[in-house]
Amino acid sequence: MTTVRKTLSDPSSPDLPIRRDSPKKALVIVLAVLLGGMLGAGIVLGRNLLANYQRRTLP
Repeated sequence: MTTVRKTLSDPSSPDLPIRRDSPKKALVIVLAVLLGGMLGAGIVLGRNLLANYQRRTLP
């Protein structure tokens, strides 16, 4: 009993991509601005909350 092995071969060599895959610059900038804005707003609200809390607890 003999087994026959069939191999697939691709005679062409791999091609380099036409354009490099990279993050979209506009998308990165928009996400950075949104994240920075949310972080900044959180810091401002947190400081305001802390200042109001300390003002109420002082005699």
